[in-house]
Amino acid sequence: MDVVLLTHGLEEAWQQFVDDSPQATLGHLLGWRSVVQKTYHHTPYYLMAIDGRAIKGLLPLFLIRSPFSGRILATAPYLPYRGLLPDKKRAVHAARTVASERRVKSVAIRGLSRMAHSLFLVFTESEQ
Repeated sequence: MDVVLLTHGLEEAWQQFVDDSPQATLGHLLGWRSVVQKTYHHTPYYLMAIDGRAIKGLLPLFLIRSPFSGRILATAPYLPYRGLLPDKKRAVHAARTVASERRVKSVAIRGLSRMAHSLFLVFTESEQ
């Protein structure tokens, strides 16, 4: 299984996965990505877990720049969230990769399971 960034060519597959998933929320819709990007100017990094040609999960992240907390990645800002990327280890690895590439010091991933477990990862300089 590979985790890739959403591209224009994969948007239809993303939307179909969301439409077919009973766990999907407003935060998974591509329209929400547009609202957050245009309103708050947060940069989206939507991740897809793909096995062959089949989508296995999604993880929408936004790069948020704040004078108080610096640069962070967060799932579905301004909404409660339940993740659709079922493999927690893969989600953390993918988020770490994006964080490292964007020189982000922390990642907040809310609700990776039905039990709404959350992660808040803080990276040291040596991990970036």
